[in-house]
Amino acid sequence: MELLMSMIPSPEDRSLKSLDYQAELNALDQTLRSAGLSLRCSQRQSASIRGAWAMPLCSSLTDALASPLDAWLKARRGRTVRFRIEDVEVEIRSVAELSAVLRAAGCYEQAKLSA
Repeated sequence: MELLMSMIPSPEDRSLKSLDYQAELNALDQTLRSAGLSLRCSQRQSASIRGAWAMPLCSSLTDALASPLDAWLKARRGRTVRFRIEDVEVEIRSVAELSAVLRAAGCYEQAKLSA
């Protein structure tokens, strides 16, 4: 099952297409990939605009995402991260919420596989 992760900017962030904001997202992309995550850019965005990634749901996801997401969320007040599996969406505002969301996603995946 695939997890879609979208970075939701703060009202204080520059526009999604601004060079500064895209540089931040490119750095996040590189950090996530260097942590060993298998990512693909979301189909909703062009190749030059970052901000959403799809990845397989796996047990090591919390460890790989925690530090990079914590840094991104804390860089600007009001940022959130939206996770989506099929038709279920949830937003987090802190890394403290991350493990609970990913645990629930794993349970959702198990329930779908068992059905």
